[in-house]
Amino acid sequence: MPRFEYFADQVHVTGLTYALQVFLKTPVNLVSNMWKKVLVAGFACKIIIPLAVSVASAEPTLKLVYADRLPYYITTSDNRVDGLVAGVVARALDKAGIAYRWESQPPKRQLETIRRDLDRVCSPGWFRNPERETFAKFSDPVYQDLPQIAIIRGDDRAMFGKPTLDALFLNRDLWFGVKQGYSYGAYVDSLISKYAPNVRRSPQDALGMVRMLLARRFDYTLAAPEEFTSLVAQMRSNGQNILAIELKGAPPGNTRYLMCSKKVEDSLLAGFNDALSQGLKLP
Repeated sequence: MPRFEYFADQVHVTGLTYALQVFLKTPVNLVSNMWKKVLVAGFACKIIIPLAVSVASAEPTLKLVYADRLPYYITTSDNRVDGLVAGVVARALDKAGIAYRWESQPPKRQLETIRRDLDRVCSPGWFRNPERETFAKFSDPVYQDLPQIAIIRGDDRAMFGKPTLDALFLNRDLWFGVKQGYSYGAYVDSLISKYAPNVRRSPQDALGMVRMLLARRFDYTLAAPEEFTSLVAQMRSNGQNILAIELKGAPPGNTRYLMCSKKVEDSLLAGFNDALSQGLKLP
C-alpha cells in the first residue's frame, strides 16, 4: 500500500480505491462498506461516459477536450471516458440536455484551442486564474481537491520534517519539480512568485515527474492526494519508493472548473451550472 502521513482514510477513498477499480477491475461490492458509502456520496456513483455521446439537442455538439490523467480523466479499454472530474461534467451535460463529444488533446493544445476561440469547445478540470479569465469562460466549480501534499523520495523523509510550503520554498538546498505551463492554484502560484524557490521545470506528465523525482532530478513536487494514490497504483512496486507528506497550514484544495471558449453561449453554461446545482457537484 502507498505510504501516507496524513488523513489516510480520506486519501484512500478519493484516490486509491478509485484507481484500483479502474486498473484491476475490482467490483464495487468488494470494497468495504464504509468506502462504498463515501464513493457513492462523493462520486455520485461510478460514472462511465462514451467518447461520442448523442444527446437530444437543437444546438451543435459541444466539443470537450481532455487528456488522460488519473484519477480525473481516464480513457478506458472500451474507448470510454471516466474519472472524478470527467464523469461529473458529463452527467451535468446530460442532465442539461447538451450534446457533446470527447476529443483527446495534450493540455497545452487544450489551452491554445480555447484561447483561439474558433469553435464551441470546453475542457474540464482547469483552475481559474486572472490570466485565463482574459480568454475563457468558466462554469461553477465541478470538483475540489483535497489539500495539496508534497511527494518526496521515501529515503529522504528525515530531511523534510513537517514542513510548511513557505519553508519548502525558502530552503535553497531543495529543488522543486514543476510541470511546465502548469498552475498549482492561486495560493501556491503566489508563493512561488514570492519566494522564487529552486525550480526544475519539465513538460512531463505526473507519472513522468515522479520518475524524475526517483532519478534525483529534483527533491519534491506537489500534487493533490487523489493524484498521488493513482500514481502509486500505476507505478506498482516502484510506488513504494515515494512518500506523500502533509504540508502544515496548507489551504483547502484547489477548485476545478469547466473552462470554455468565448464562443460557448452564456445560456449553455447557465444550463450546465443549473444541473450542477441539482446535486451533481462533488463535495
